[in-house]
Amino acid sequence: MIKKILKIFLFSTLTVFLLLVIVVAHMVFSYRSWQRDFEKKIFPQELVESIDMEEKERLEEKIADVMSSIEDTSVLELSTIEVSSLMLDSFQGNESLNIEGVYIDPMERGRWDVYLKIDFLEKVSAWVKIKIRKEERETAEIFVEDVLIGTYSFKSLGLNKLVEEINQALSSALITVGENGFVGRTLENIELLDSEIVIRLEKY
Repeated sequence: MIKKILKIFLFSTLTVFLLLVIVVAHMVFSYRSWQRDFEKKIFPQELVESIDMEEKERLEEKIADVMSSIEDTSVLELSTIEVSSLMLDSFQGNESLNIEGVYIDPMERGRWDVYLKIDFLEKVSAWVKIKIRKEERETAEIFVEDVLIGTYSFKSLGLNKLVEEINQALSSALITVGENGFVGRTLENIELLDSEIVIRLEKY
């Protein structure tokens, strides 16, 4: 009887293990297929994989000019490439999260797909897609609708809580930037357009 139970247990364990291997193998194969197709569609001029120091200084000067404006209302307009450069630069030197590339694909007004090429454990690189939405109202809030690796959605995998935590972190970051990032100014509105982000700032 004990041998029979042990045999059933071992058989069940082996079956579950094999199924898990098959599922993981399928996901890896599916992702690699998606990655090949995705990278063929990327516009090379829109992909940011390194920081150009001259471009970085120009961008910093552009932001500083807007911040030092004497006008009550100032507007900061950043192209998708400039946003990608800022995102990549913000992760430089981060030991826990190494970003190898950033690519932004504006889907429509108020919706962007942001792709981050993340190096996991310095061994495997994978594209993570973040679906960002901005509601059609005057606000400085933006939201993450979902996060995907290849075609695998966090929400479809039951990771809704993780997406919620990302939104909480994003909300906190925007509040911090609004309170400390712009001296004497508050974030009033953010617009995600076809080729740029427009940020409106007001003096206190």
